[in-house]
Amino acid sequence: MELTVANFINKVQKKHEGSTYFETSSRCQLIPGRKYKASCDPYEPQPKLAEFDCHYGPNHHPTFVVFSEAEDITVSVLDEDGMEVWEPHQVFMISEKMEKCQSAEKTPAEVHFVDKHMDKLIGRVTSVMEIADCLLSKKMITDETYDKIHTEKTPQEQMRILIQALRSGGQNMKDEFYRILKEKQPFLIKDLETGPSKV
Repeated sequence: MELTVANFINKVQKKHEGSTYFETSSRCQLIPGRKYKASCDPYEPQPKLAEFDCHYGPNHHPTFVVFSEAEDITVSVLDEDGMEVWEPHQVFMISEKMEKCQSAEKTPAEVHFVDKHMDKLIGRVTSVMEIADCLLSKKMITDETYDKIHTEKTPQEQMRILIQALRSGGQNMKDEFYRILKEKQPFLIKDLETGPSKV
């Protein structure tokens, strides 16, 4: 008999009755044999890096374990080069918050400034290294990401790398980027939010 996705999930849940199942998007492309890592700052997942195995069956065991006392965490998956392969998802540990989140997902969410203006930010942000310096000082990007940004020769290429970090860093990191950009390039923020001035 063909094993449908729903039947498969039920079988996995029965094998792990002490665990809580979080329904979320699985839209990502993972390559068997390649290594991936979970990102959930400021918490450190165990192990730091794991090889993807695509053998299916109900006897699944967690690939990554995160110890946290927080009520919610933002989790994403990166490949071994630090590129995002599964966009950040917020996971609520409290049932009341989970219900509110699921209810909110049914209505269209407001698009963040970074996501809404991504293409224009890549083309028009000129103070990339200043922004990267601020984010590094607040430990919102890693030394590795900072070095990647620094080695690029043009602001556009620097911003492409920074945008990838922002997308995997979650809401707080995007908010901090917005605050810094508003300080460094206030006219750009105004132009993007209100549209170009008409003469």
